[in-house]
Amino acid sequence: MVYNLLSTLGLSIVLMSAEPVERTIAEALRVPPTLARSTHYRNGIMRLDADPATFWTAVEGPRGSAVVVFVSASSDSRRATEPIAMLFQRPSSSSEPFVSDRVCQGKVSPAGAAILQECDVVPVWEFQHCAHLVPVDGFPVTPITLRRAAAGWNRIGADLYQTSVDTGPDESAAIYLVHDNAATRIMTPVALDGQVPDWVHPLARQEGYGLDANDETIGLLSPAPYPVDAAGLGQAALALAQELVSAFRRW
Repeated sequence: MVYNLLSTLGLSIVLMSAEPVERTIAEALRVPPTLARSTHYRNGIMRLDADPATFWTAVEGPRGSAVVVFVSASSDSRRATEPIAMLFQRPSSSSEPFVSDRVCQGKVSPAGAAILQECDVVPVWEFQHCAHLVPVDGFPVTPITLRRAAAGWNRIGADLYQTSVDTGPDESAAIYLVHDNAATRIMTPVALDGQVPDWVHPLARQEGYGLDANDETIGLLSPAPYPVDAAGLGQAALALAQELVSAFRRW
């Protein structure tokens, strides 16, 4: 999404590094208040309070992270974009190397392309520097901390990860991490023909569980733990599978 926006807009200002995104965000916000005073627009994109025609976001990928400021024809260059550009060009001396770049109509430097072509938008309010920017509508995109926890899973979609857990001798269950409707959940299929087995319903009615249909596939859902690391996410996946096995045995 971000790379496509860079191609359609006339100018974007980028601060990037090989560091985790929270360090790049901290560097971008070290001189208040421009970016720190923003409101969530949609899909993890922020809008400047001082200049509503200017938007920004943070991204992270396998090769690093970036803060990207999208400049429109209506942006206020004196009050917003030029001060941001000047800040990005003068990284703090005490920090790891950060690189500033200007992207004109999608013309990205090789270093920028390496990060931006394979990145995910980050909900910036995940981190303390932007905690005050949290919107009321949950997480419109998958939290980056959950993506990191699922790094050992198979990524099979933009917001879909899959793994398998052992549930017994020569038995395993497929577990999915799914982000939809501003929530990230763990899911395991319980029916492939659209017919939920009777023994599943008592578990699905318990607090914290639910059913979701995707064509003929029906999955049992539970909220993904947050915050969480890889070990915690693995434990949650195993717990969901074990609950399903126990429900079947009780029936």
